[in-house]
Amino acid sequence: SSLLGTGDFLNAALKDSKSESYDEHLTVGDAKRRLRAQLKPLAEDGRIDLMVPGNHEDRIYRAVGDCPVRDLTDSLEVPFSRSAALLVYRVGDVEYKVYMRHGTGNGQSLAQLSKSAMTVDADVFVTGHTHKQAATADEFFTLDRKALKMRRAKRYYVSSGSFLRYETYAAQRGYTPTRLGAPRIHLAGDRRSVHVSI
Repeated sequence: SSLLGTGDFLNAALKDSKSESYDEHLTVGDAKRRLRAQLKPLAEDGRIDLMVPGNHEDRIYRAVGDCPVRDLTDSLEVPFSRSAALLVYRVGDVEYKVYMRHGTGNGQSLAQLSKSAMTVDADVFVTGHTHKQAATADEFFTLDRKALKMRRAKRYYVSSGSFLRYETYAAQRGYTPTRLGAPRIHLAGDRRSVHVSI
């Protein structure tokens, strides 16, 4: 198993952000060092496939022009993308394309996830931002070049979840607490099959 890091690793509250900077328990530097220590065993085992920053880290980037996720990926020597990436996995004889980005918008509906399918050809679309675990699928028609006919294919949409506790700004706005954790995406190698467990 490996990790796709969809962002919002650090809260990074600034004076103009939704969360309150005076409520932070760690400085950005301390939080970054703690996260590096937590991710180091995964990185050493080659189990981090990609990390992207989220809007929480973008607060720092907009304020000082420095991305803490980039610092982490550089020190851990793992792949980084500033915005989005298409990853290709070969499992057995089957090739899967996984499109990953942090995501934007209010994220209240899984329908938001399917917008990426209008611009990128992929089997699985993974996004963060909402801090909620969710998964859905749809079907579309594609050309089977070997059989020279149309066939149905599935696309999967996965919201990556969160490990953040219920923060003050979430309580103040009456947000529903999210279940902590992340979905697992299983790609079969003996046939084209994707399974997402939450």
